[in-house]
Amino acid sequence: MLLLICKAERNEGIVSLDKVRNDAESLFEAGEAQWETDEAAFNTLFAFESYEHLRFVFQEYEDITGRTLSEAIESETSGYMKRALLTIVRCVENTPAYFARKLYRSLKGQTRDDKSLIRIVVSRCEIDMVFIKNEYQKKFKECLEDAIRGEEPENYEKLLVTLVTLDK
Repeated sequence: MLLLICKAERNEGIVSLDKVRNDAESLFEAGEAQWETDEAAFNTLFAFESYEHLRFVFQEYEDITGRTLSEAIESETSGYMKRALLTIVRCVENTPAYFARKLYRSLKGQTRDDKSLIRIVVSRCEIDMVFIKNEYQKKFKECLEDAIRGEEPENYEKLLVTLVTLDK
């Protein structure tokens, strides 16, 4: 799956509702409708379709089955495949919320994960950090800048706060 995603050949065309319906049905047939999950069907769809198309597929899947695709993935897959599929679903559904959750875990875990914190802030600061900050505040009732600042801020924390407060 990772190799497919790295190719970056997503179909960014207009979303066809007929294709959405077919893809949702195909995911059901590849997962819940059979004994063993056909991971290739998930890989192909998740790697090549646009986020907009996937959002429609996720909703159509729920309309058809009465379950969210996340629920189906939870029950039908395991291990790294489960983790990869759920990560993609969360990113597609709400990218800023996904990164807000990752930032929270890097700041509030058993030990602070500075490597993840730095990677996320640096990679997202010019893309959607304003939206990530809003999601962080909404979900965790704390300002992201305050969460980053330690009791005695290090120089890199000051830099991260500066990157987080850029309004692009």
